[in-house]
Amino acid sequence: MNVWKNSVRATHLFSVSEVNKIKEYVPQTIKSVKYLVVAKTDNIVGFMGT
Repeated sequence: MNVWKNSVRATHLFSVSEVNKIKEYVPQTIKSVKYLVVAKTDNIVGFMGT
């Protein structure tokens, strides 16, 4: 969630309340992604999917 949140905050002009509303749907949405690629070192640093 931190990677998603930091990415959204850096690339979109959403308010904090808008980000908080959207993030409720992120776990469910990620589970529905057919192909999910995760980049990580010691921590997850990015992801993409289709």
